[in-house]
Amino acid sequence: MSATPHGPAPQQPTPYGPTPPGGAAAYPEPPAATAWQASPAVGATPGRPWDAEAPYRPLLGWVLLVPAVVLLVWQLAIPTLRTQALATQDVQMVPLGGSQGEFVGLDNYVEVLALTGLGPWFGAVVMGVLPTLVGLGIGVVVGLAQARTGASAGRLAYVLLGVSLAFVAPLSAALAYLGPAGLIGRVGGGSSLGLGPAIVVALLVWFVLPAVLAAVVTSASLRGDGVGGTQLVVLGIVTLLGGVAWGAQSFVVPFLANAETPAFVAYRTGFIMADLGLGAAASAMIGAIATVCGVVAMIVLVASRLRLEIAPEVAGADGAAGYDGVTAGAAPTPQRSGVAGAVAAGALLLVAVVVALPWLTQLGNTAGGQPASAVTTWLPSALGGVLALGVAGLAGAGIGYLRPLGRGSEWLLLVFSPGLFFGFAPVMTVAFLDARDLEMLGTFWSLVPTILVVPFVVLATYVGAAVRRAGSGAARALVRPVGAVALAALTTFVWLSVQSLLRDLIMTVPPNLPPASVVVLQGMFEARGSLPLGLLTPLPVLVVVAGLLGVAFAGLTRWRVVRAR
Repeated sequence: MSATPHGPAPQQPTPYGPTPPGGAAAYPEPPAATAWQASPAVGATPGRPWDAEAPYRPLLGWVLLVPAVVLLVWQLAIPTLRTQALATQDVQMVPLGGSQGEFVGLDNYVEVLALTGLGPWFGAVVMGVLPTLVGLGIGVVVGLAQARTGASAGRLAYVLLGVSLAFVAPLSAALAYLGPAGLIGRVGGGSSLGLGPAIVVALLVWFVLPAVLAAVVTSASLRGDGVGGTQLVVLGIVTLLGGVAWGAQSFVVPFLANAETPAFVAYRTGFIMADLGLGAAASAMIGAIATVCGVVAMIVLVASRLRLEIAPEVAGADGAAGYDGVTAGAAPTPQRSGVAGAVAAGALLLVAVVVALPWLTQLGNTAGGQPASAVTTWLPSALGGVLALGVAGLAGAGIGYLRPLGRGSEWLLLVFSPGLFFGFAPVMTVAFLDARDLEMLGTFWSLVPTILVVPFVVLATYVGAAVRRAGSGAARALVRPVGAVALAALTTFVWLSVQSLLRDLIMTVPPNLPPASVVVLQGMFEARGSLPLGLLTPLPVLVVVAGLLGVAFAGLTRWRVVRAR
């Protein structure tokens, strides 16, 4: 050891710690780094397409975005522009036919507002915002309790939250409440019930969905960086904007209650009054609301710099693996114990079941239907969901994992933002004309939902970014949390798609076999005492869906919501 003017030279650290008194030779030289150790993503072979640091990753990211962008143009941009063009024309529909009229400018818009006034538009806002606010409040309370719950009880809470979603069945619930034999329908004598009862039923039908979302986000935020202020503000803004957009597009409950809301107005003017120009004008106004809400929500989400993280799989306080893992750099949180979260989630499930009892008690009735209608009911939604998940997965990998624009890649989501809250109502007139011209009305393909589901793209992007940060060396450990997200999203999408009605009503024409939603609706119009809800939501299918959602949510316990540092 060489000396300095002030004494012996200080010991220099080695890769294994300080140099021992005997000199550096006391320790062997560390082995040279192998190729896999030197790779930025541990375990990935440099240059492979799945390596997030491959030199050509930006190009590959752009390539993976192509299917989603093509579908964005084909299924959203072009139909929206055509709807706006149709809204400026006088087009009257003859049964299964139509004729193009002259240009009328903004006359159709003026006539729609003259027919309805502003009441339906304000009523739609209330119908969308009220269930959202109630659900958010309940969900935050459940999430706060869940964040301080022990490992096993916390996992049980997630399972109960997932099962709760199986009881969100909009069409079944609306028929059970608003039909001639329903709880509210009997009071109204089967006549037009109006907006008030529609808002009440919408609250009962939908509040569970934002409640579950808020509970998961609140718990994941507090278990992430220990603070949830920003996360909860962003959650509130995005879900409230989604509630406004959903209210404008809500059709099932207003249709059964004969309540004037924008989507019902668009259907009534376009397909009951047979004026496609008026229907297109109402649809274009709905689309404008959904577009503005989607763009604002996406800007808030991306600008907040929130991100998803996957906590390490460690043993919790009571031996359950993977629940109490924390994100690296997270603030310390109080010791978690007890079962408060499971109790709160169980209470939410109990309320969801009680609210669903009017339709649950009718699942044994399948009279008046054909078992083959299950094909036209479930298969189109399942196929659409699988395709949508695949397209979103590619886009999410392109943006979130391969990051073609570097740290600013999430801003690419703004391209998809107009479709964040888009449903079928803004483009239903053009969709009908396309199906008629292609002779697809009543066919299987006309019932397949839109393949581009922008919320899937957003979710896949944040999941892809989380996987990238976790490193490909942990690929085996990431299968369960990533698979859980995919299973939860797909199951929820298919379940709710089957419960929709607008597309089925417009696209179904005799003598083709109608989907179960139309069969059940015909049963209501025929004033049957009990509706064949067993065709729409068969009990075995309900059990399977509840089980899938429970399993999926059990795998979400390692996900965290944090702010980028």
